[in-house]
Amino acid sequence: KIPNPGSNSVEELRDTPTLKDGRGIHVLRQAYQRIASLSTVADHVLLRLVEPQRMVGVTAYTLQSHPDAWRFAGIPALSTSRSLESVLALKPDLVVISKFADEAYMARLREEGIAVFDLGDMRGIATTRRSIRDLGRLLYLEERAYRLEREFSRACEGLTRRVADQPRRVGIFLSVFGDNFFGGTANTSYADLLRLAGVKDLAEDRGFVGWPRFSAEQLIQLDPPLIVMPSGRAEHVCSHALLKDLSACSTPGGIIEMPRKNHSDAGLG
Repeated sequence: KIPNPGSNSVEELRDTPTLKDGRGIHVLRQAYQRIASLSTVADHVLLRLVEPQRMVGVTAYTLQSHPDAWRFAGIPALSTSRSLESVLALKPDLVVISKFADEAYMARLREEGIAVFDLGDMRGIATTRRSIRDLGRLLYLEERAYRLEREFSRACEGLTRRVADQPRRVGIFLSVFGDNFFGGTANTSYADLLRLAGVKDLAEDRGFVGWPRFSAEQLIQLDPPLIVMPSGRAEHVCSHALLKDLSACSTPGGIIEMPRKNHSDAGLG
């Protein structure tokens, strides 16, 4: 049993022996006992679904930077999806990956008799709910997955209600990499972050989707009164020759800088 997408009801599933992953590959469904995760989203979902001793490896990011890193004490860290030898040394029977993992690397794992499951794209609440359902089905833990998805959905709904009657600020999410400016808007976890905080996403209103690369001229045209961005990046915007006069730079509280640990989790966090 798993939740029917879009509702909290439970429906019976056909007892199929395999489940199609994000790459269209059918993976055998079974109660895998040695699971390695190369996905930050899978790290936390798996810890809620299976006993900790069944997890033989999680992402280095979760162990080093995530606020809930303490929950994974004693589980080895996997630095990158290309660390083939370190994964093989853990003797997993299942490796959970993201869409960024190299296909040739995945093929090598399969040659060793290891099941590999790609959770697909990670874009926030909707895909996190899908990931919970998929892992529940793959591991024959549909009831646990149903309870976890329901808990996650209720938490999101609670945040939505918290800001429902408050005035909404207008703003954007913005990251800076060198001389490049990238947004995070419709169909990403950053859009969910803004919405649950009561912020009206100006970039989405102007037709931007995904992770757009903004030119200085586009940011001037947007002129957001609020910019939410990673810590230590505000100076890159407000000291920029063309952007220093943005409304967000001249308004108290116009820029909110968030620690990476609070904005880089596209899953349960």
